[in-house]
Amino acid sequence: MKRLLVIAGMVGVIVFAGCRDSTSPRANNPYVATITQIHVPQQVALWDTVKLDFAYFTTGCDSSTVQIQQGDAHLRFTATGYPTDRFCVADLGGIHRFSYFVFPPHGAPLSVTFTEPTGGDSVRTVTPSL
Repeated sequence: MKRLLVIAGMVGVIVFAGCRDSTSPRANNPYVATITQIHVPQQVALWDTVKLDFAYFTTGCDSSTVQIQQGDAHLRFTATGYPTDRFCVADLGGIHRFSYFVFPPHGAPLSVTFTEPTGGDSVRTVTPSL
């Protein structure tokens, strides 16, 4: 009886997982992840190293990347999530920390843009200190 109960429980978990995956397909399209906890210094000297920190969120067991577009006095960060077909026991999502260093010489002022999924990008400006 105990063995039958264990087997029935295992079958139930497999059926639930299979039903979840087959009845709720996920689009395989990449998406822009939400960026938060942005830390950018307000002022730095021209020959200082600038440290930029932020966190971003992905859903489930999705993989992710951070794309960086760099100009003379401008940086743009875009965090992108990529849906996977992996079975995910806890569909909680992930919080990822990211740090980036800008070594001298760098533009002054330095404009830093963080791409947001809603379209209202977050922009920070690092001004030169005197």
